[in-house]
Amino acid sequence: MVCQGLLQKQIAQELRITLKTMKTHCHEIYRKLGVTNKGECLIKCAPLIYEYRKQTKLERIIGKLQDLSGSLESAEQRQAVEDTIKILRVLATLSEG
Repeated sequence: MVCQGLLQKQIAQELRITLKTMKTHCHEIYRKLGVTNKGECLIKCAPLIYEYRKQTKLERIIGKLQDLSGSLESAEQRQAVEDTIKILRVLATLSEG
């Protein structure tokens, strides 16, 4: 969201967190990246942004489903998500060819 040019206030509203919490998260991200501001952060993250944008939508959906799968309580729900992921991987392979 930061990389999309959104302001901290906009991101906080989207994530439903306080602006103070958002600023704390940004400060921690900057600290871990060894930068001091949003511009430096964007420059440092540019290669990561490029790689992310290269991913297909299917790959991003698969990633989100994998994240979701870990939070499901029911084994049946987890299996349904895993089956969906398998189908999407087949579709991704077919679309490459």
